[in-house]
Amino acid sequence: MAVRPQAELIGALSVESDLVSFAVFSTTTGQEVATSSKRLPMLTTGSSSSSSSSDCRQPAAAWQPGWVEQEPAKVWAAVNEVVANVSNEMCRSGLPVTYIKALGVTNEPGTVLAWNADTGGVLCNAVHRTDARAADGPDAAVEWLTRHSEPVKRAGHKCRFGTWDTWTLWMLTSGQVYTTDVTNASQTRLMALPGPEWDESVCRDRNICVASLPPIRAPSPSTLYAVVTVGELIGLSVYSVMSRPNAVLCGHGCDSAGQASVTMDERGVTVMCVTGRSPVTSSALTAVVACVTADHKANSAMLYALQATSQVNMAVASLVSNLALFKSTAECMNVYCTAGPSTPAYMATEEGVSSAPYGRADAGGIMCGITGDTSKEHLARAAVDSMCFTVADAFNASQSDSRKSVHTAFMDGSYSEYDDVLQQQADVCGIRVIKNHRRDMAVYGVAVAAGLAVNIKFGNHRCDPDVYDPKSSAEQRAQWQKQWGKCVQRSYGWNRIGGRLTDDFS
Repeated sequence: MAVRPQAELIGALSVESDLVSFAVFSTTTGQEVATSSKRLPMLTTGSSSSSSSSDCRQPAAAWQPGWVEQEPAKVWAAVNEVVANVSNEMCRSGLPVTYIKALGVTNEPGTVLAWNADTGGVLCNAVHRTDARAADGPDAAVEWLTRHSEPVKRAGHKCRFGTWDTWTLWMLTSGQVYTTDVTNASQTRLMALPGPEWDESVCRDRNICVASLPPIRAPSPSTLYAVVTVGELIGLSVYSVMSRPNAVLCGHGCDSAGQASVTMDERGVTVMCVTGRSPVTSSALTAVVACVTADHKANSAMLYALQATSQVNMAVASLVSNLALFKSTAECMNVYCTAGPSTPAYMATEEGVSSAPYGRADAGGIMCGITGDTSKEHLARAAVDSMCFTVADAFNASQSDSRKSVHTAFMDGSYSEYDDVLQQQADVCGIRVIKNHRRDMAVYGVAVAAGLAVNIKFGNHRCDPDVYDPKSSAEQRAQWQKQWGKCVQRSYGWNRIGGRLTDDFS
């Protein structure tokens, strides 16, 4: 009887506050041989469990508007569930989990957790990256917990902070591994660039004890992070850890200045512009570590990027949820793709302009260019186009700060499934846009990195990408940008800051 050759498989675990997934890839075909995911509800103002399950507020305080949390126990239960589902699926296919040669972990950046080092018990719910307490960054969330959470204060020197990557490694190893990687550390705004050390002066200003933060693993493309000691994956090794935006860069193969990745979906828009091997200071964007690379001499080096994370997608969400003009996001997107030429209208939302690259906390929602013929189709176009213009503005801000222009944008996310959106992005930016056919580019990217860490390369099986070159003229782009800029500027000054209105309207 013929002996079946042992397959070389790579596993990738993605941990987010509202979605946990596990996938196993064949390095021969590059395709998933098994996958499972589980979606989780978030705890927000008015949710059924927000009033009773959260420990991270002061005992006498009521749940505050703008708080967004998740219960870590539910996320860990979801991790075990999806891993078990994949293990069972593999066994049915004759592929035991021992065929997995390496594991990668990718995670939603910026969400903060706290737990007790001795007991391993969580001290509070996870404070989500969109929580009002994290409006100024994850470092602000850590500071808030340090100053206001009674369980955190009682834990004292036994308190440990971390993002989902740190907590996942802790749980996978029964508390034996407490560490983070450079991509996640740089996202917290507590790491001193070029890194990889925590910035003691920033921590001191934030009243954060450096000893309560995880050690940052030295940059290396072949680091062994942990050996799993619990569950279905016991005995397997984690060789790659990175935040999802960074894993997306890795999946697209972005490794040089001038390349950018854009993830555009219902959760938000994330732009990562690679700037080179030295960090760039920016007032509009966040400087982060893009990835760790190796040269021909096997030396490791960090590649840096400028990042913008925007909630400009709320323009579409508002048309669907608040105004009920469309039954679903898919209907809105389909209307966008089928609407004919019309008089341009521009829409800037409070959520979009208050986030990068604009950073205007006083911004309010605004719609420009309305005529007697304006219809909901025009609103759909204005809402979706606002995402494309925001991406273009992020590219321009990156070029202004780094002196390096973006020449290629790799797009993923649910909105990238629409050809008209991709073509519009190319037309607005005046650059080539590329879409690779991967269901989750972050999961694929961290799997590729885990394979490379153990000298296993995925075969030459990249799906043929879709390429969109700009069809617009320079004059058209300049006119669009001028009109969009006026719309953004007119959104300033509608919200009170410090109890009073600003007067930036022009």
